[in-house]
Amino acid sequence: EEAQLFAIALRKRGHAAYVTTGNVEGRGTHWRVRIGPFATRQGAQDYRTTFEREEGMNTFIVRNKG
Repeated sequence: EEAQLFAIALRKRGHAAYVTTGNVEGRGTHWRVRIGPFATRQGAQDYRTTFEREEGMNTFIVRNKG
């Protein structure tokens, strides 16, 4: 629920946010809030720079499996 609310708040601020789940061995299911997709890694890096400055959050870039 917290991840969904966070994604909703980000979408209201204009970000293409969505929630995924991942199973972490020994720790169970984790909910992840992501933004994207981006056509290129450079596009993701440019967005990240602006996002971190404007939102005051630390982020990292991941590649979608698929």
